[in-house]
Amino acid sequence: MFTLDDIDKAGHKSPPYFNIILNPLINRLAWLIINFTNFSPNFVTILSFVFLIGSAVFFFKGLFLFGSLCYLMRYILDYIDGKVARLKNKSSKLGMYLDNVTGYIGTAIIPIALIYPMDKTIILFLIPLLIIMSIIHPLQTSVVMLFLRKERARKYQQFLNFEDSRTISFVLVPLLPYFIQVKEITLLPVLILTILLFLVKQASWFAYYYKEFGDYLKDRDIEV
Repeated sequence: MFTLDDIDKAGHKSPPYFNIILNPLINRLAWLIINFTNFSPNFVTILSFVFLIGSAVFFFKGLFLFGSLCYLMRYILDYIDGKVARLKNKSSKLGMYLDNVTGYIGTAIIPIALIYPMDKTIILFLIPLLIIMSIIHPLQTSVVMLFLRKERARKYQQFLNFEDSRTISFVLVPLLPYFIQVKEITLLPVLILTILLFLVKQASWFAYYYKEFGDYLKDRDIEV
């Protein structure tokens, strides 16, 4: 029987910040699934996709609390399937493909489902995060791939990476209408929020890759 320590070690080396909060729940649910069921990694992935679709349906209907809870469950299961695959030695290309495709589908349909009810509070806070995910993050990733060539494998994780941005967008932002109500949306607050998020992400990104940027510039000086 696998222990909680075994399951914890089977996780990612650099998990999103949300995993710091959710790891106790993720590991315990993974412990139950791995030790007491015959669920395959692909089955867990499909189950997470079912919760993703449920989340989209609830968001379309304006039931933001239930949509948020469904997406949170999808997030948890999305990390459990990898632990199941690694500990049961059932990793496969099909599993990786299935995991990636369901993630891409979710990233595409959930924003549409969230915007559809036209809740101004959600739209105001969602747009800056979508810009971070769809523009800033791909640009930063491209810079790393083109110039730095590799990422450091260590526990520190840059803030507002893609997964953190997606989780904030699809779990926390849908809960905002229960606490605050925005009566009107103008370009200025959207712009201010976008710039603030960009600056926070950019500062974290530079801090994370400080050594690699320094090495890259040093190598260029040597070549010159």
